[in-house]
Amino acid sequence: ALEYFQLAAENASIGSLPRFMLYLGGALFALPWALWRLREEWGNGGFWAWSLAAAAVAVHVALAAAWVRWGVYAGIFISVILGDAIARADRLISSRLSGAARSFVMVAAISTLAIGPAAVGIATMAAGPQKGADRPVCDMRAMAGFLNSPPWRGQSLIIAASADFGPQILYRTPHRVLATFHHRNGEGLVDSVKILKGGDGASVKALIRKRHVDLVLICPGSVSDSYFVKDAPPGSLYERLESGDPPPWASQVSLPENPESGFRLFDVSQAR
Repeated sequence: ALEYFQLAAENASIGSLPRFMLYLGGALFALPWALWRLREEWGNGGFWAWSLAAAAVAVHVALAAAWVRWGVYAGIFISVILGDAIARADRLISSRLSGAARSFVMVAAISTLAIGPAAVGIATMAAGPQKGADRPVCDMRAMAGFLNSPPWRGQSLIIAASADFGPQILYRTPHRVLATFHHRNGEGLVDSVKILKGGDGASVKALIRKRHVDLVLICPGSVSDSYFVKDAPPGSLYERLESGDPPPWASQVSLPENPESGFRLFDVSQAR
């Protein structure tokens, strides 16, 4: 299961400088300011508190660069340190300026400290090529509306789909899922891969029966489904569903044009 958990977005690395600026750019101001405050507090009671804050930022930024999920912890300490820096900037500017000049400089200083690096990251990402812009949309909100309508309304069916879609299906519909990127659901994640990546029809049907799967939801060409395709054997269930050659026990469900958004839905209850 670990191999697939590593595919979750929160377990990926930052990956690029613009993304670093967006998620962790505040550290470029927070770390120097923490070191400055350490110098100021040398020999005073606040020295160890600032030592902890500086170390926490450094450690969590390093962790978040490799696993983006750590970014939220880095952000907590970065925010505390930047709050102190903003308070100092407020006092300094207020002591030297007044009126409109004070307001202008204050807004510029606070904006730079609070959101400056993130704004640079966003602008750089927006100006660059949009990776995956040509991939299917696969809007789960629209798909959920279909799954909440007849004949699915009032039922609680089990859906085999990418683990990326699992939480949204659980949140937006009354249905259940086989796969989510949660550590207590490793077996479900692995079984979803065995079903959709499986090339042995008998084994796939047996697992569908065992797991009481009613529907299979795929989004061909999407990043979310990529792990079903990578290194899949010829004739895998996913390949057959994608190519329009499903097994006799998997019937494609007709989706409205708008809610489809790249999705394909199959009723596999006949396999049971």
